[in-house]
Amino acid sequence: MDTRFGRLLFPTILGVAVAVWAADPVLDAGQSQPTNTADPVLGTWHLNVAKSRFIPGPAPKSRSRTYELYRDGIKTTIRTVYADGHTAFVQFVSDYSSDQVLVSGSPDADMLALKKTDQNTAEIVLFHAGKEVGSARRVISQDGNRMTITLELTNAQGAHVNDVQIFDKEQTQEQKK
Repeated sequence: MDTRFGRLLFPTILGVAVAVWAADPVLDAGQSQPTNTADPVLGTWHLNVAKSRFIPGPAPKSRSRTYELYRDGIKTTIRTVYADGHTAFVQFVSDYSSDQVLVSGSPDADMLALKKTDQNTAEIVLFHAGKEVGSARRVISQDGNRMTITLELTNAQGAHVNDVQIFDKEQTQEQKK
């Protein structure tokens, strides 16, 4: 009887452990992740449409990028309102290892590889259906308030995209004081 009970109890405990682990993937403010805690990209960034360049265009009405610590690295969420009013939400989690990671919500890329070249710079390679379709470079200013993303890719419609996107960092309540 004890052996049977043990065989039933172990999968239950394992299932609960996995559920608890999956239920709270974002780190609490008090927790740390040594490789990413000083990463200047963390936070929310808003596109400065007037200072950005979109070729072939048109520019989106708005775009925000949120970067947060996540169990497997940094979770990136990109929210865009396009010129015609439709919206898109793109998400991925990467740890700067250059390993390909899944991208959800983008018609142009379904995988990407992200590598940090220094504290403020990252290089990104974009893939769609197993084929490299473009690259991007993300640079954060020394003061940590401006982010520039230079993007070159061939989009899902076959058009060559050459954007320079300028983002301003959202100030936290503590920084506003």
